[in-house]
Amino acid sequence: MEKKYKEMHYKRAVLHGAKGTLQHMLEAVLKQLPLPNDRLEHLGLNGDEGRVMVHEHHHQAILCGTMTTYEKGALQPIMGIAPQSKDWPIKQVEPPKLPGAKETEFLDGYLFLGAWKNNVIFLPSRSCSSEHLEDYLNSLLKKKEHWPSGAYVSLDDRPPQAIREKKFQHIQAFNLQTTLGAKTGDMQAQETGTEQKTSTTVTAQHFKPDGAAWAAITSLIEMLGGKLPEDVLLESDFDPNDVRIKLEVTCAKKKLEKAGPIMDMMANSLRHVTTDVVRFTFEDGTELKGSDLKTHKKFYLECSGAMPVPQQVDKAIHAYLQELVEKGIVDGEE
Repeated sequence: MEKKYKEMHYKRAVLHGAKGTLQHMLEAVLKQLPLPNDRLEHLGLNGDEGRVMVHEHHHQAILCGTMTTYEKGALQPIMGIAPQSKDWPIKQVEPPKLPGAKETEFLDGYLFLGAWKNNVIFLPSRSCSSEHLEDYLNSLLKKKEHWPSGAYVSLDDRPPQAIREKKFQHIQAFNLQTTLGAKTGDMQAQETGTEQKTSTTVTAQHFKPDGAAWAAITSLIEMLGGKLPEDVLLESDFDPNDVRIKLEVTCAKKKLEKAGPIMDMMANSLRHVTTDVVRFTFEDGTELKGSDLKTHKKFYLECSGAMPVPQQVDKAIHAYLQELVEKGIVDGEE
């Protein structure tokens, strides 16, 4: 055992189209589906990828659980470190057998979580993020008896009070800069004419921007009264991975109510984005980055290998929740 720094994150659960709290809803569906096999969500083209809450329990008044992701039958590559050798060996190994298990699988990722009323604190691994958690919670809640049709939960950011007060200031400038995700469609031939009335056939493909950054951009443009095309026709040798977008908006009119809607919309669209792709500049000269809208803290936890000890995680979740209540980020009655 050794101690390592692990980062805890806080999100505010918002139920859309359903009444109650996330904790109450989860407790009900977990009672309805007591076995992990009942809670398993099959993913991938062949259904050979999975997401499942393998363990759930209460620590104090907090509902705690462990969510994992895996690919059925995946092997784990290992490498031998031989300092005096010219080549280091690499091979793939099968997962070891576990007592009482019919099969064993290597994990792609894991996530520890604690839910108290509508407050969620979680410790993710690199391959299991808040977006995976939100998707899985929605999949799980759809299995709940009497879950309203069309209802869903979102895990939103709730920054400290000092940051929230910025919503009442005027945004002087807004900057978003990121690599743009994209999907490409079918190829098609286009003829281009010239002044000499000759034509050249060019192979082109539909380029359709995608992802959280594009959702934020389209929402902003619509808020400002504009509209963006769904896709663009580009030459076939164009690589969508090369697209990098920089958007800068300068506000000329000082309408104080504008800061709040733009910040809320960006925070919602980019709630699962961990890098600083957005920056706000206010009329008093202060700036906010995207990461300022998020709430997180590092904890020094005992770990077995790379994975933290679950009992240590439970205690850290409880301590962090108490701290957030004291800071006013979490209302003790919420």
